[in-house]
Amino acid sequence: MIEQELSSIAKTYGKDRKSTIQAEIETLEVDTAVTVTDERVMVLVSRDGYMKRSSLRSYQAVAAADNGLKDNDFPVFEREMGTLQHLYIFTSAGNVIYRPVHELEDSRWKDAGEHLSQAVGIGTDEHVIAAFGFDSLDAKGNFVLGSSDGYIKQTALADLQPQRNYKSRPMVGMKLKAKDAT
Repeated sequence: MIEQELSSIAKTYGKDRKSTIQAEIETLEVDTAVTVTDERVMVLVSRDGYMKRSSLRSYQAVAAADNGLKDNDFPVFEREMGTLQHLYIFTSAGNVIYRPVHELEDSRWKDAGEHLSQAVGIGTDEHVIAAFGFDSLDAKGNFVLGSSDGYIKQTALADLQPQRNYKSRPMVGMKLKAKDAT
């Protein structure tokens, strides 16, 4: 009985294999930017290091001042952006944090959002000085960085391209000489 059923299955489904088994395996790299839809969102980065993106619907549903930040915190960067754009955040310790907008935590406008210390581990006394949005990483331009102890540095955007570990570690934008310099 089993032989008859197996021969019947072999006649019905017995076709030559169309795929081949190879000893080497190719690595597949998926570009996540292709899988992200270009959507307009509101992006906020606060002085104390909170960052978030919210849908325009969530932003328009509450008062703009009701942004979820603490009373002594304030927005350093608040702008409508696309999810395919890029964000550079500069801190008081000379660090630069890169984030594609689509990787920012999607939260309601009245929520605080994600803190930079959860993402990249900034210092407790470190705060955000400025943030900038870019359409493309190959945009032309320079940043002029200055410290409170009198040092000035000009850095091209091309020199601040994100590295493999951009999600877990900030880039050094400017090494500060004095410990209390900002």
